[in-house]
Amino acid sequence: MTRTRALLGSGLVLVVLTAVVAVLVVRGAEASPPASSPGGATEFGFNAGLRDSHSSSDVARFKANVDDLVANGQTWVRIGIASWVVSTGGSVDGITWSNQGLAAYDQALSYARSKGLHVFLVTSGAPDWAQNFTFADYVKVSRDYWTFLAQRYRDDVDVWQVFNEADGSDFRQFKPLHANGLSSSYLQQMKTLIETAGAVIHRANPRVKVTTNASGYPMNDAQQAEWFRYFDVLAPVLDMVTVDVYPGTDSGEIDKLGARIATLRTHYSKPVSIGEIGISTCRSCSSETDQRTYMPRVIASLKKGAPVVILYYALQDTADDGGREAGSHGIIYDDGTHKPAYDAIMKAMR
Repeated sequence: MTRTRALLGSGLVLVVLTAVVAVLVVRGAEASPPASSPGGATEFGFNAGLRDSHSSSDVARFKANVDDLVANGQTWVRIGIASWVVSTGGSVDGITWSNQGLAAYDQALSYARSKGLHVFLVTSGAPDWAQNFTFADYVKVSRDYWTFLAQRYRDDVDVWQVFNEADGSDFRQFKPLHANGLSSSYLQQMKTLIETAGAVIHRANPRVKVTTNASGYPMNDAQQAEWFRYFDVLAPVLDMVTVDVYPGTDSGEIDKLGARIATLRTHYSKPVSIGEIGISTCRSCSSETDQRTYMPRVIASLKKGAPVVILYYALQDTADDGGREAGSHGIIYDDGTHKPAYDAIMKAMR
């Protein structure tokens, strides 16, 4: 389901580095990479991010979410980093960083690692203030941004996802792409940027995986064809292919999911991860009963395709989702109480 700016409660991440980086914080043991082949069992986790406030109470909420995941046998957490939180401005010659914003992510990522979770981190390219730069300058600022973050979090992150559903919205402007948006020039620019990100991320830690994701709504044959159009260009510079999958309550589409994932995996000879699955519960969309009924079936079908990891979107609703009224994907309400689907989905994902 295409989201542009907002991802995991705090939005996409933008990172840019300039010349000066003083002492970079290194925490924890060296990050262990996810499985490089589908030979092992599929692992599971949830999307659970910081909110835009990035206050101490927000970090405390994230830590409580991590504790919940660990108590339920989950092994992954997916979180997005927001560029407008970690960077307050800059130019092609340098990035101005927010110590306060970075500190919130320091605490969140360090805590997740300390609890034994693998971290799947989503980042944008250069921060918003560089959106209208020439492509060459945008690449430079993006490289600086990724270099800084990759060094800072080199021991905290297992997978770096560069951009979020950039097959549906422009990776720079975050505006919906037109029907012919996946042009050759657009995809080549993406490839250049992802290759740039991969170089600096692997320099910081050669064991981590670099990926990008494709959207999966509505899930059908046409969407699968778009996956191939997208990844035929991008897969050569990826360590892993990631797709989001939203079949809703369509039983026929749910039953096809495993085969779709297996086809991706064999076609590209790369591991596949599921960045998001879920169902929106609201008065005008699906019910909480639908969530409890269909999501365990989605999980069971996807497992047949042997993805490395399946990540549910999301663990907990946020107030701006509409709480109990509209657009809520979580299995926990914003107030911390469980939805009817909580136990069934946690069981399916253990």
